[in-house]
Amino acid sequence: MANLVVERDNVLNVVQEWLAATGVQKNEKVEVTFLHGEVIIRPQSEKRAELDAWLDEATRKYDSVLKRLAVS
Repeated sequence: MANLVVERDNVLNVVQEWLAATGVQKNEKVEVTFLHGEVIIRPQSEKRAELDAWLDEATRKYDSVLKRLAVS
């Protein structure tokens, strides 16, 4: 584990550089976990990406049906 202290204004640049250095592409998603006094940022897991893709597809497919059920 490594620690790095940066000014708040530079955090976004440091995170962008870290993501690039670890191989995360610009179009990939990352998981952000907020804990008490900490933030964890890591590449999205493959399983989670598959689940998100399935959920997006199901939402698009059944969106109109779900909306009609919600108002009935």
